[in-house]
Amino acid sequence: MNATKPAWHYWLVAVAAVLWNLMGAYDYYMTRSRNMAYLDQATQGHGEVFLKWHDSASWLVQVGWPVGVWASLVGALLLLARSRHAVLAYTASLAGALVSFAAQLAGSFPPEIQRQGFVVMAVVISAAIAFQLWYARRAANSGVLG
Repeated sequence: MNATKPAWHYWLVAVAAVLWNLMGAYDYYMTRSRNMAYLDQATQGHGEVFLKWHDSASWLVQVGWPVGVWASLVGALLLLARSRHAVLAYTASLAGALVSFAAQLAGSFPPEIQRQGFVVMAVVISAAIAFQLWYARRAANSGVLG
């Protein structure tokens, strides 16, 4: 491990990144396990409509979403472990998320699913991953990551 001691904010960002990405992993798990109580709450009572729409999504969505979610969680854990591989994990995550969001937005939305809300969440999630990638690169370049 590199001898450069991380600043206090490094640990704050690393722990926050793990917690943020655990929420994404939880959402992925609850959707893939078809937890209707969770999906109905997340979609204002339209869980079945959401599942039908999501199940029919392209392979870009079916591959991009898990890559985006799980690579980001791995990146956060690697950031916590001060590993330079966090940069690679976050790069894969951002690519997966952007591919998934682009494919979903290119398709049609059922009227029950709020497209505007989805767009806002896609921007927030993409920005969060981009920030984590930037921060990991910064930490790697300053010698904090080994």
